[in-house]
Amino acid sequence: MDRDNVTRLMYGDKEIILVGTAHVSKESAELVRQVIAEETPDSVCIELDEQRYDSIQNPKRWESTDIVKVVKSKKVGFLIANLILSGYQKKLAKKTRNKCGRRNA
Repeated sequence: MDRDNVTRLMYGDKEIILVGTAHVSKESAELVRQVIAEETPDSVCIELDEQRYDSIQNPKRWESTDIVKVVKSKKVGFLIANLILSGYQKKLAKKTRNKCGRRNA
């Protein structure tokens, strides 16, 4: 298991263990499982930006996207970039037999 992605920090009298992960990686999920099992922490926190959280909560949100509104707000490039990145991430997830944007740990 690659421990290069595990960093220990002290904050007052508390130890914080940061585990760097990749969203589409079984190895990352396994590293998280292993660290949690070995360390038995009092709490576990995850960093999740609002957009990724929204996409996990509502994976079919794009189906209700108002294209006219997107065009009028001049965000077509942003929408296309998101669709391309999403497709690429799904392709990587399929290739690695992992779930894209879901809890793996």
